[in-house]
Amino acid sequence: MIEISVIIDCSGSMSVLSKDDIIQSVCRNLLLHEGFEFNFYSWSESVEEIPSGNSGLSFDAGGKSNLSKLVEFIQTQNLKNILLLTDGFIDEDAGQIRNLIGETEDLNFRLIGIGADFDEVMASNFFPKNLVVADKDRFLFSALDLEAALESFSPV
Repeated sequence: MIEISVIIDCSGSMSVLSKDDIIQSVCRNLLLHEGFEFNFYSWSESVEEIPSGNSGLSFDAGGKSNLSKLVEFIQTQNLKNILLLTDGFIDEDAGQIRNLIGETEDLNFRLIGIGADFDEVMASNFFPKNLVVADKDRFLFSALDLEAALESFSPV
């Protein structure tokens, strides 16, 4: 069983273009996959667990995405497999998360682009340049490529 932490960007930019519907669809699809255990979290000014057993994921989008809080949460919770659902719009330099990914050998960090306005160029800033240039399709996915994103967590 592969445990994956699904972190949902709940910043203000996630409140438009039916991104909440896309997230609901992606999360329902995730729960249909056997061999995975998913823990869901919302992320904006802080990172909060979304309790399991909800009939649907409920979150309010607003504010900014605090990268320092995200990095702190990943480190304190010792997360290994992370699936970030985001539109890629970040308000600050992604260097903190990029450094964490580059320095943490056993951290598997994947990003699912949410929304018609998903900014792949900005989202690629989450990753060390050598990873994205060498193998972008292993780290950045669209919501339609969910199967490939999950397969990327499986040991080779």
